[in-house]
Amino acid sequence: MKSPEKLFKRAQQAQAAGDLPLAIRLFKDVLKVSPRHLDATYLLGTAQALGGALPEAVATLRKAAEIGPGSAMIRTNLGLALKMLGRGDEAEAAFREALAIDPQLPQAANNLAALLVARGQPTEAEALVAGVLKTHPEAASYALIQLANAQADQARVPQALDSLQSLLQLAPDHRVGWSNFLSLLHYDPARTRDEIFELHRQWGRRFPSQASGRRMSGGRKRIRVGYLSPDFRAHPVGFLIEPVIGHHDRARVEVFMYHDAGGGDALTERLRGIEGLVWRAVAGMPDAGVASLVRADEIDVLMDLSGHLSGNRLAVFGARAAPVQGAWLGYPGTTGLPAMDFAISDAGFDPPQEGNAWYSEHLIRLNRPAFCYSPPEDAPPVAQPPRGGAFRFGAFNNLRKMNDDVIAVWSRILARVPDSVLVMQTRALGDEGVRRDLGARFGAHGIGEERLEFHATSPLAEHLRLLSETHLCLDPWPWNGHMSTLNALWMGVPVLTLAGDRRASRMGRCILSQVALDDFVAGSRDAYVEAAVATALDTQRLQELRGSLRQRLAGSVLTDGRGLAAQLEGAYSTMVDDKA
Repeated sequence: MKSPEKLFKRAQQAQAAGDLPLAIRLFKDVLKVSPRHLDATYLLGTAQALGGALPEAVATLRKAAEIGPGSAMIRTNLGLALKMLGRGDEAEAAFREALAIDPQLPQAANNLAALLVARGQPTEAEALVAGVLKTHPEAASYALIQLANAQADQARVPQALDSLQSLLQLAPDHRVGWSNFLSLLHYDPARTRDEIFELHRQWGRRFPSQASGRRMSGGRKRIRVGYLSPDFRAHPVGFLIEPVIGHHDRARVEVFMYHDAGGGDALTERLRGIEGLVWRAVAGMPDAGVASLVRADEIDVLMDLSGHLSGNRLAVFGARAAPVQGAWLGYPGTTGLPAMDFAISDAGFDPPQEGNAWYSEHLIRLNRPAFCYSPPEDAPPVAQPPRGGAFRFGAFNNLRKMNDDVIAVWSRILARVPDSVLVMQTRALGDEGVRRDLGARFGAHGIGEERLEFHATSPLAEHLRLLSETHLCLDPWPWNGHMSTLNALWMGVPVLTLAGDRRASRMGRCILSQVALDDFVAGSRDAYVEAAVATALDTQRLQELRGSLRQRLAGSVLTDGRGLAAQLEGAYSTMVDDKA
């Protein structure tokens, strides 16, 4: 019998060479001989996690933590595996246990900060990574990403962009840093669309266009379409794709869903339960592994639903995983990626007279809005807001969409409508530090805290009830609301938007034009203020809208999932024919 140390050395060599199956087998052989071998147990857990065997990794890493109770790093890796499984509470506990052992361990602090941002606690997250930057400057790259995320979630996007520029100066090829930087540009009103487009193209030059590794499969009557996203859950992308997936014509397309997130929720299970689709769990798989799986599935058209947003897999598209590749739904502009063949849009988002400007992809404009709304089944009935109280403006967008310009204009509105209140709800407003800072920023414009009503995220039914207690929702810019606007209309609440010169700033107008609310689309900040004030005084109009908006939305093309699915299928067929 070979000694455990010789087996262990061979296992380490296999893991270093990237042969995870062999490494896992050899680490297990070590543990047969020496069941409490700490390093073999720990490295087996990390290899299992890297190979996507997350439940097994958690069990192995828990055993390693028991064998080595003084190891902060083991608990950090345990936290990572738990986070990837969607078990946030357990992951947070593991990271905090690691920091209790080693308060300055940068891996534990950075990963806890990332989890806290995701859970709506950016103030503590910012403090954690500030400590990392001070004590461990060698860990600055990951810390700066978490610092930027924490700043953005406190409605401080310009500072977040500065943090990411510092990161890119240190690491010019940092892929995640670049994607975070590019996505945040869309939230900054100071950035022009020309600048945003050029920066995306600069990033894209790092991924030269590649030919497909395989030809289109001949002899098949149906096109194989793959959708890749980490957001097949209670997320705008999940809600917006559900009515499309359910209406795809199975005689025309075979649907594959590549779910790039651990765990899931009720929406995830609904999507998995749709008859006739193939579900692939790819969380934790390396980009090369995902690309290989897509090729093995012989996908004809691979659709990206994330762009440069968190958790994206643009490297899979950069490696040309499918003969035809397209972008749709999640991102409000070009990816800049040469290997992305086309992007789905419409005339509202990207007017035809603009041609293909500001996109590296070939634009395919549908002759209807390029998204669809599925009303929530548990939405309460439309009801009039409480009578006799203050006029209640509402804002239900994430704080990345807030900025000093929006705060200044909304403050002008509140000043013009005496005793009115601004009701805001989003994840980060559960953070006391965020509430205090945002209150001070409104206070600088003369708006006292008594005029502001802050709420953390709540279950959907409760959120919709809160939304229905408002009279008029205010849409931010330059990145308008999307699901928030659709949900407001479903609850009978009109939305006032400021239209801009790019896709992110045209979302509000695209939606409102479909329910005959064109007069709620302002062309300037002054017009926006005047429209808000006039609406607050027109109680009869608001009552009429309260009684009709749900019916208008239900009867509009915005709820026609079958029609959108058919147009997407036509677009896919066109692109496949062009590549044949």
